[in-house]
Amino acid sequence: MQQQILEGLLSGLRVGQSIAAVCRRGHVVEPNLSPRTWVEQSAATSSTNYPEKCTDCGAVVLTACISCGQPLPGGRPPLYEYRVRPFCACGAAMPWATRKERLYELQNIIEEREALSEADRLLVNEQIEALAREDLPEKQQNRAWQAIQRASPELMGYGGEIVLTLMSEWVREKLVGKK
Repeated sequence: MQQQILEGLLSGLRVGQSIAAVCRRGHVVEPNLSPRTWVEQSAATSSTNYPEKCTDCGAVVLTACISCGQPLPGGRPPLYEYRVRPFCACGAAMPWATRKERLYELQNIIEEREALSEADRLLVNEQIEALAREDLPEKQQNRAWQAIQRASPELMGYGGEIVLTLMSEWVREKLVGKK
């Protein structure tokens, strides 16, 4: 049964496409795993054809999206060139996605889920653009998050996980009371 589920996940790959093994920091460990081998190794508790930890940084190695379980698409014929992508086909940011890429995901979530007025949508997008600045002081970050929360109060419910990965501890404590 588990093997059938895993084989179903392969349907998202293009013909001849391999599966990639990438660490949580985005280091490519193996760009061209065989899909059949991936299914067999995922269904069993057998050893893998790649290290469980990255040899560059020691992080855990992934072969599937942590949000939806789809295998990470690897190289494709004829050259099997591979580039690490910041997003899965399901739309979720990968663990190695940058702050700016996670902010893109947040914008996508808001676009897909919220029926905001045009004025609120503009305000939210302006605040997200401000948050993309790496040198934005925490007090200004807090004000930007407050403005977003006022314009889109439901955001913390359906976009909460990505929002929390973007906030500093200080902002999180001020805004949502989490330490």
